[in-house]
Amino acid sequence: MSSFPDASRLPLTGDATRAGPRRVRDAVAWLLITIWAVPLLLIGSALMVGHWVTLPVPERGNPVLQSALASLRGEEARWQLAHFLYAQCGCSHRVIDYLMTRPTPEGAVDHVVLVGEHEALELKIRERGIGLTKVSRDDLARRFDVQSAPLLAITDPQAQVRYVGGYTARKQGLDYRDLSLLEALRHQHRMEGLPLYGCGVSKALQAYLDPLGVKYER
Repeated sequence: MSSFPDASRLPLTGDATRAGPRRVRDAVAWLLITIWAVPLLLIGSALMVGHWVTLPVPERGNPVLQSALASLRGEEARWQLAHFLYAQCGCSHRVIDYLMTRPTPEGAVDHVVLVGEHEALELKIRERGIGLTKVSRDDLARRFDVQSAPLLAITDPQAQVRYVGGYTARKQGLDYRDLSLLEALRHQHRMEGLPLYGCGVSKALQAYLDPLGVKYER
């Protein structure tokens, strides 16, 4: 018979007795981290989704948009840059700041279609001498068939829509191309619309982009 003791009957050492509770603590810690991280990831994704995906833009030949843009024009035949901006959209605020400093192009006129109420923005726009039309979210969709902002639409002196799209080639970019687009159109170049990154405006689009209701107020 072997003289070695049965290992299963030996008393547990200090390391062995502590291994079980340590594993439990590690499991609980990972569980708590997961419970904390998952909602944080979902909230972060909801806040950034509008900046990751391109937003819908109406077709250049859209008759609803064509008619509505024509109604914004004055009697003088000029190029018009219509800026569709949302009072609750940070990207739209940056476009307004840009419009406050850039020169008005010769032979053209700017017109802001502002969605929502924002007295400070309205004052800036009016003091700059830029035309302003205020609409609700429902009016924007019904009257212009526009659901997203900031959106740029350019019409020629004959009131034909020549461009509809975003301002920049990349998300959250500051290289606004409205003036270069206008110049190219004046030279009869056909310009494809730049992608639109920013904010959903219509209720339906906001619900699609933010199903948790984190970014947009319902």
